[in-house]
Amino acid sequence: MLQQVRSLRGDPETETCLAAPPRELAALAGDFPLPESDSLKAQILGGWSAGRWARSVGAQVLHGHGLKRLPLYLLAAKVARLPLVLTLHNLAPKTPALALLRQANAVIAVSDAVARTAPVSCQVIYNGIAIEKFSSLPTKSEARALLGWPQEKKIILSVARLSKEKGLDVLVEAVQGLEAALFIAGDGPERENLSGATLLGERHDIPMLLAAADIYCQPSHSEGLGLAILEAMAAGKPIVASAVGGVPELLPDASIGLTVPHDNPAALRVGIQLLLEDPARGEAMGSYAKQRVAEHFTEETMRAETRKVYARLIR
Repeated sequence: MLQQVRSLRGDPETETCLAAPPRELAALAGDFPLPESDSLKAQILGGWSAGRWARSVGAQVLHGHGLKRLPLYLLAAKVARLPLVLTLHNLAPKTPALALLRQANAVIAVSDAVARTAPVSCQVIYNGIAIEKFSSLPTKSEARALLGWPQEKKIILSVARLSKEKGLDVLVEAVQGLEAALFIAGDGPERENLSGATLLGERHDIPMLLAAADIYCQPSHSEGLGLAILEAMAAGKPIVASAVGGVPELLPDASIGLTVPHDNPAALRVGIQLLLEDPARGEAMGSYAKQRVAEHFTEETMRAETRKVYARLIR
């Protein structure tokens, strides 16, 4: 979610002011603080103050992200007397609160899978990435030398928050006994339960890590779309991922990436082993994946489609 907000905030054709809780505000160089708490009282106070702030800066549209602060977004829009756009980044849970979505003027979903879980009509606008970050990557050998990774070892990479829904324990089980090392970038509450992998912690050099890897794996139990998969595609990596949420929309057939049932270490292992044993197939797969990202999932496309939603609401 933060990556999409950062991208929209950087759109040279839209002047964007950002309100966010303190931690996100600092990360995104935002303008107006929202409450850290998600309690209803905090959302009411935050919505009232954010609405007055939005009106004072001359905003024309409010754009909220996710369901967690939906009451705040709705109140802010009413106070500011502005249309509300809401982006759903994850599969929507079946709760009575979903009915509040009908009060938004436009709802964007980051995949068809996410749109199907919403009780309202959504416009699907896929997340896009800055593919130029992946245009001049070093060779695998060069990247490994810079990172201090072994040159001869087959390396499987996963990038994710270390939490239950990411299914990383399934990946650890799947790679046991394979002639490959598993590296995981990210942090979170499951850190202590992933002893079968090399844990890299939070990283800000993901393109370099991808350049150094042989295979990328995403064993999630749930995904709205899968930004980490998009980045692996942009780096030209062969991918094995769980067929959940919007992932099959990124990897629609086996020429682009392999999808397997989630929570199934045996199926995941088969996919990984297939790519380990056939590097030529993996190279071709990575090439097709890279082309697909450039054609369908760029930052520029996402920004342009989002601007069209704004334009419909303010004309």
